[in-house]
Amino acid sequence: MRNNITADRIANAIRMNTNPRMVHLVVEGNLDFQIYPKFFGEKYLVVHCANRDGTILEVFEKIYVNNALGLIDADFRRIYNEIIPDDRIIMTDYHDLEIMILESNATKNLEETFIDKKEKIKNVLGTETLLEHANKQGKVLGFLRYMNFSSEDQFGLRFTDLNYSKMIKVEDKKLINLVIEFSKRNNTSVTFNQKTIDKISENFQKISTEEIEEIQLLNGHDLVNLLLHSINKVLQKSNSKIKFYDEKHLIKTICLPYVASQEFRNTLMFKKMEQYFKKNKMEYLIK
Repeated sequence: MRNNITADRIANAIRMNTNPRMVHLVVEGNLDFQIYPKFFGEKYLVVHCANRDGTILEVFEKIYVNNALGLIDADFRRIYNEIIPDDRIIMTDYHDLEIMILESNATKNLEETFIDKKEKIKNVLGTETLLEHANKQGKVLGFLRYMNFSSEDQFGLRFTDLNYSKMIKVEDKKLINLVIEFSKRNNTSVTFNQKTIDKISENFQKISTEEIEEIQLLNGHDLVNLLLHSINKVLQKSNSKIKFYDEKHLIKTICLPYVASQEFRNTLMFKKMEQYFKKNKMEYLIK
């Protein structure tokens, strides 16, 4: 059903609102839908899930009201210093909401909570912590995504439904090859011959030397899945009965302490939302 939600439908729903105190939040995905409203007066909020940032941008091109905000992932925009002139559209501080959560204190106790001895992690990941390993592997994927995005899909790489379980404790070259092999199977419009593969490797080597802030490069979906398979591998090797069933299960576990900690209130994103509500006489939304 949500796949059929268009910008027109959301814009019409906002226009039809007859209560002047109601405020509309237009967000990208399910996690956003669950997290952002927790920090404001939910009684006066209507939250619309648009599935992608392009739909959100389109919504705000169609409506001219002040009682609506669009909340989008920054993605690579901060790397490009891209500014969205409409103050009704607010970006995440980091690449996406997942990275904001994973970079918070909420993730610090993940290992201590579910793994009683550090030696168990060492048996699988060596000297790296769970988050360090996820960041290391995620950085390779982040550069590949950035390279593909920057070239306007010239390399034809695909990332949807990657098999992250094969990416735990492998070298960069193997990880890149996994993405290429996956793309071969899922993008028939590109011929992945040796020339193409060499070009991908060459461009990766070049772009990975650029000084890019990791929090703007790393993709939250990648990191959560890398964490998921890392921690499950450690738990399995430890003969633990605990298991995270999927990405949603793990991120929900991390989100609970994130919401409780109120760390989101210290972010630039929250402060911009707060400023907007005050400017438009909607202080009643601020808890």
